[in-house]
Amino acid sequence: MKAGYVAPERLHGEGWSRGSDLWALGVVLHELLTGERLFRASTFADTLCLVDRAPIEKPSLYNSAVPDALDQIALALLERNRDVRTPSAQCAAEQLAPFLPSSGAERRLARLVAELSTIPEDADDAQPTERLAA
Repeated sequence: MKAGYVAPERLHGEGWSRGSDLWALGVVLHELLTGERLFRASTFADTLCLVDRAPIEKPSLYNSAVPDALDQIALALLERNRDVRTPSAQCAAEQLAPFLPSSGAERRLARLVAELSTIPEDADDAQPTERLAA
């Protein structure tokens, strides 16, 4: 487990959900936009504390080229309350689509995200690696 990518609800004993993956996507997006680790600490435990409590700044504070719309997408994915977080991978893909070039690789990535968003709700209890192996 990579501490900086663990969703806050997991730190409080809640099970895995699609929202957990959306949080991790938000961390990766923030890091891609800023070129910096979002949660950096010297120990695993300190990193988890940052995930749980540290303020999350909009990416444009670190990279002025980031448009407001991308700031909002990243921050919505990084909403600590998973009931308020971006609701689905499909929604995230649709929001990000205008910022992606239209090459074949990006279209394949968009299809993969769309496929992942069709996993049945009752699959939420399965570990992600179990679902991918099926």
